Amino acid sequence: MFDALINGTDLEKGIFVTVFGMLGVFAVLILFYLIIRIFSGSLFRKKAE
Repeated sequence: MFDALINGTDLEKGIFVTVFGMLGVFAVLILFYLIIRIFSGSLFRKKAE
């Protein structure tokens, strides 16, 4: 996999960086979404009296 990055053409390197960059961005967005869902969930909700 990294052999294609080291010895590949500029187009292959660009596609590699683009794909893994987009995967990283979406992974962080999903992580933020899950953290927000956890913190806004039943963890900090006031109990009904």
